Amino acid sequence: MVPSRRILLLVTGSLLLSVSLIGCERTPEDLEKWRNAQQGMEKMVEWATSPDEPKDVRVKATQILIEENSVSKLTDVFEDVEDGPVRQAMMRATVEKIEEMWNKQDFPTVDEETEEKGGRIQVGDSKAVQAKDAAYFLIPFAEGPQKKKLQSILADWLSKDWQLRDQLGRTNLSQVVPRAGAQGMKNAIRWIEKTDRPGTVTSNLLQNADDAMKQEIAETVAARAESAHPDLSGELMSAVMQVEDDAIVGYLQKAITDPKSSPKLVDGAMERLKVIKGKLATSFFADLISNYQGKLRWAAVNDLIDLRGKAGIRSAATSLPLDKESYAFPEEGSFQDDVKWFASFVVGKMAEDGVNSISDQLSQMLSSDRWPSEVLAMSTALRAATSDKEAEKQLLDPGKDQIVEKIKALTSSRESIPGWGSQMRVGELAHNVLDAMGAK
Repeated sequence: MVPSRRILLLVTGSLLLSVSLIGCERTPEDLEKWRNAQQGMEKMVEWATSPDEPKDVRVKATQILIEENSVSKLTDVFEDVEDGPVRQAMMRATVEKIEEMWNKQDFPTVDEETEEKGGRIQVGDSKAVQAKDAAYFLIPFAEGPQKKKLQSILADWLSKDWQLRDQLGRTNLSQVVPRAGAQGMKNAIRWIEKTDRPGTVTSNLLQNADDAMKQEIAETVAARAESAHPDLSGELMSAVMQVEDDAIVGYLQKAITDPKSSPKLVDGAMERLKVIKGKLATSFFADLISNYQGKLRWAAVNDLIDLRGKAGIRSAATSLPLDKESYAFPEEGSFQDDVKWFASFVVGKMAEDGVNSISDQLSQMLSSDRWPSEVLAMSTALRAATSDKEAEKQLLDPGKDQIVEKIKALTSSRESIPGWGSQMRVGELAHNVLDAMGAK
């Protein structure tokens, strides 16, 4: 039998242990002691993720992580905590804390005078900037109303002072845009209007834009290009050459046809127009061939054949004007050089593209009663016939004999050819071509 005193001691000890255990249950207030302690944030993560802790303790731990700018640790928390009432409560409390910090609006700003002078401003410890970063990192874990609140913060962040805000906090604007929703994208597009890096900004925005936003980006880039034309910076030219929406087409056509545009701008605009409009740009390039002179005309010939392939040969030739005044440009032998280029380009490209024959195109050009088409067809036939590459020679088959007969029919033509360096007529050129082809 156990003595009564021993029983009393055991009972008393058990009661003391129970009281001690009850007294050790953590409260939200207890966490404050760890806020500035060594490894304090690690303890917050431990308590926030522990299912053994009371809900209000876990919620408080997440709030302290936000307040102490330990957002990266907070993402670890939400990755570990399973979805359910506790996680939802933690997210609501976290978003409330983020909104509270955001509403302080204590981040630096730039007024117009400071911006124009390129002045510097003092950047302090901003709760609102921390809130922006927290919103960015938590959006992947938020849903419904909580996600919309965080997106609203990011959208507001993207509304102004872009150059400054791109440098504040742990996340730059390019990172923020994809998580800021449609309004955030709209706000960020306005950045193109002022940034000194429009090409870089445009590239970043296009990566996350839907079709409607791509149109808005193109409209913004076009407006800025119009304003700066023809003196586009390298960055702005880069922006123009990245957009692929009809909204930029009007500016591209202006850049192509304006004699003040740099050659680099013209070349880039022509390439971009082909990408955006494809074969629908045929009429524009045909108009360039008909109404413009020199390099622009023959660049358009190149692009028209690029777009339409074999069919573009005759289309380009037919677009050339009959008026001879524009061919001796910029010097007397210009047209002769252009014809040689055309023949070499067509034969080389068609062979490279795997085209079996262009004899039908050349035959139609020789029968067109248009002296530019006749001259181009004869020169192209000669280039193919005298090539040392079998793929280029074969471009005249079948139908080579018919081409020769049509060239023979032109030997009596007295039509003069401009821009040849010395006096030349269609009939004389026909004789020269037949001699070179050994087809007399």
